[in-house]
This record gives sequence, C-alpha cells and structure tokens, in this order.
Amino acid sequence: MSFGELFLRHPDLFPERLSGERWGDESLLLDVAGGPYRIENLAPAQAVAIRTRYDPLVSDPDGSEPADLRIFRAAEEDLLPVATAGWEYRPDVEVTGDRLRCAGLDLLGRLEGLPEARGALWTPTDDPGRFLGAFENLLRLVVAYRLLARGGVLLHSAGVVVEGRAWVLFGRSGAGKSTICALAAEAGLDVLSDELNLLWVRDDGGVEVESLPFAGDFGQRCRPRVRFSLAGLLQLAKGDRETRSPLPLAHGIAGLLACAPVVNADPGRQEMLLARIEALARLQPPELLTFRRDGRPWDILAAS
Repeated sequence: MSFGELFLRHPDLFPERLSGERWGDESLLLDVAGGPYRIENLAPAQAVAIRTRYDPLVSDPDGSEPADLRIFRAAEEDLLPVATAGWEYRPDVEVTGDRLRCAGLDLLGRLEGLPEARGALWTPTDDPGRFLGAFENLLRLVVAYRLLARGGVLLHSAGVVVEGRAWVLFGRSGAGKSTICALAAEAGLDVLSDELNLLWVRDDGGVEVESLPFAGDFGQRCRPRVRFSLAGLLQLAKGDRETRSPLPLAHGIAGLLACAPVVNADPGRQEMLLARIEALARLQPPELLTFRRDGRPWDILAAS
C-alpha cells in the first residue's frame, strides 16, 4: 500500500506547501521538551482544547516566536472513513530528505527542515476530541525530531520514580509498560508516563529523565516539566516471578533502538540515533526485568 491510501481519498493531492485556509487567528505557546512550540491559526475551540489538555504547559506568545505548527482546514470528504475497532492505530509517515508527511485520522501533516521540524497540520474538525487526537499525533513527530536535533533520546517506555530517581522500562507494544505503570500506581509510586519518556545525557556523564505529556493505556497526565536522575534502564519481559538480570550490551542497544519512535525508521537519521543510544547504553547499561502481572517488581528496584 502506498503512502496515504488507507486514510486519504486523493493521496496524490497531498499539500506540497505549508499553507491553506486558516481555522482561526488564535495562537499559543506549548512548553514541551524541545520547545516551546508556537501553534498558530487555531479556531477558538481548538485553542481551548489544547489549553485544557496541556494546561500547565500552555502560555501566550509574545509575538517574537516563529510558528512551529500552523493549523489549516482540510475537507471532510478528502479523508476516508476508517474502522478502528480491534486495530492498533498508527499514522502513515513518509520521510524524504529533510521533509516528512503524515496521514492519519483527521490528519494531514507536513514537516520541513528536519530535524528542527516546523510544519503544518490540516484537519477537518475543531471538535475537541477529534482535533486533539490529530494534533497530538503530529506533535509527537515534531517533538521526536526536535529532541534528536538537541541531544535527547525519546523512548517508548514506562517512567516510574522510586526513591527520587526515575527508572525507564522499555519494550515494544505488549511488553507490559501500561501494566507495570498500574502496578506502580497501586504501590503509591509516581508514574511519569507509560508511553514516551525523554532521556538527556549531561555534560558530566550523568543521565536525566524528563517528563512528557504523552501517555498510552494508563491514561493522560500533564504536569509542569520536571527532570529526575536516571536510576536504570530496564527492558521489560513478562514472567512468573520478579527477576532482574544483565543484558548483553548489543542486545540492550538493539532493544533501545527498536523503542526510539519515528526516527528509528528514518534512514537519514539512523546513524545519529544509533550513536546516541550506544553512548547512553554505555553510561547506563540496560538490564532485563521480568515481572508478574500481580507482582511487586519495586521491591528489587528499591534495594538498588
């Protein structure tokens, strides 16, 4: 299947320029890692939806910031109806050089100047639920590229704070990220996210974990930006008891690379991403954590 065929009635008419019919005149700043990001051309309902969803991270622009994302209208009839029951939804993404285009539910998106990533979202709706779904799917792409440009590593992972330090538990879909976050919450621990977490390597060789406002099945959560020292990197596996064991470095690097969303599928950025993940893994060698669905893996982590 070629790009956009699942979502778009006319994929060959995908916008070639960052322009179109504006939804409105409202703008805001969103203080997510790699930003702040200026969002322009919002309808009032779209602006309210973003302010409500990302409340502690939103402010008003002062007029000096260039636009990071512009919002334009798309025709409802240009997007195909898609039955999503029982289907793990993923937008269709295509990268060519320093340009990216994305098609999905209520979404046509284009980014230019990768990896700094500025672009546009075309959507047929200002309904809060539908609009936020389209907006966040494109925002995740912008954040992934912007963080790669600025030295961060974005991972599909669970982030859990134990005794003031953050454990990052990574794995592909189904590995148990949401499950282990539910166990952490039951134990009274601070859950950063069950979906995406950001790692920074400091100049002194330490590693920090920064919260992001993205979540999976565990549920959405938005907090002011905060960083914690990294306690460890753990690849998740389900089992009949709690164990923690070393991983061969090559296996750990491969596991981390597989969990670096978006840019791990971009041939033009794989070398940069691999070098950054290898440096991270040598500073903090990944381990394997096996856990039970009804277990207490925090007992063996808290003892570290």
